[in-house]
Amino acid sequence: LRFKSHKFQYEGPNGIGQKTNNLNMGLLMSDNFSPIINNYLEHRLYIFDSNLNVINVIDLYAPDDIYFSTIIRHTPPVKVGKVILFPNIFQGTVEDRPVKSKNIPALLKVDLEDQKISTLSARSEVYDKGYRISGNNSYCFATYNKHQKLIVYNFRQDHNIYTINAENNLESHFVGSKYFSTIPALSDRFEDGLRKEYQQGEAVRYHILASPKYDKILYDPWRRLYYRFALLPRTQEDYNADRYNFKKSIIIIDEKFNKVGETIIPQGQYMTNIAFVSKDGLMIAKETENEGEIVFGIFETKEK
Repeated sequence: LRFKSHKFQYEGPNGIGQKTNNLNMGLLMSDNFSPIINNYLEHRLYIFDSNLNVINVIDLYAPDDIYFSTIIRHTPPVKVGKVILFPNIFQGTVEDRPVKSKNIPALLKVDLEDQKISTLSARSEVYDKGYRISGNNSYCFATYNKHQKLIVYNFRQDHNIYTINAENNLESHFVGSKYFSTIPALSDRFEDGLRKEYQQGEAVRYHILASPKYDKILYDPWRRLYYRFALLPRTQEDYNADRYNFKKSIIIIDEKFNKVGETIIPQGQYMTNIAFVSKDGLMIAKETENEGEIVFGIFETKEK
């Protein structure tokens, strides 16, 4: 492997803006080492060339304007040619009032050539039932199937997977985990859930860290499979032992959205937030105490 490092400036012609911090900054690598940086606090994309000079700046909407926000390191975008698709992490409230899911986009589409910005589809309607936006439960995750030209995405609180084809037709497919059949809301009433979240009590923390939910979805173009990550339910005993030691599984799905398998990830050994697909298989970073290295485990699928 070859590594290249660069320290971006805040000011000047190639600066990325003063109003930012490392937690909310996001970087997407484009073709030929051409970074794209999302300044979350400024609602702005900085497009660089391979010499790390700014060649374009695209202003995004403020979150409350179109009910959209994104942080790249939480929900990575998907690049399709000259278009970038950003999954939405907007929580879903304005002035403590819920926004209907039909008004919240699932994805933001940014065309790097003509700089046009548009929204795609809408949040799952399951979010209109009770209070389901505590913690990061509002997150959407996406991937792209280049063979079928399908945009594929899912939500933390929904068993379904959604697809948009080249003709902009939307379909949903039920592909849930075998380890849980229901995803409980923090509260059946939105007002009660909002009050609980403001109080930040132990019951809210337990709900966020121990209730089941779905995570990222990745497409494997070599094996033509999807990998959907799930965070499995935990008992009070599990939670008390180590509240951040999540139980996780990978759901394996074919291109017709049939579930072909599901496997448990060894607990406490892998960091599924750092995962990608290569010709060798699904690569997931291993837990390590050495901050100067990243070691990946390779998950391979085998026919029964």
